[in-house]
Amino acid sequence: MWHVDVPVAVCHRTEDDIHEQAPNTWTYLDAGHARWPPAPEMADRLEDAGIADARGFALNVSNYVTTADYDACGAEVVAHLPSPSRS
Repeated sequence: MWHVDVPVAVCHRTEDDIHEQAPNTWTYLDAGHARWPPAPEMADRLEDAGIADARGFALNVSNYVTTADYDACGAEVVAHLPSPSRS
């Protein structure tokens, strides 16, 4: 588990609240950017934060990195996440 437990609990609770109040709403989790953190670490963070209950994750929320770097980063994060059929 990553070093900040409170935001993880907040993510889970917020996703639950959104889905309860607006079941057709899609949620996405922020997955950093292509240069931080390493993909295996981000995959662990996304799992801890409830990626299984989200529509997906977003990259490049507030940084300037090339699209090619983000494509590669996103593919690497996905490769480290369990497949939906195994979760």
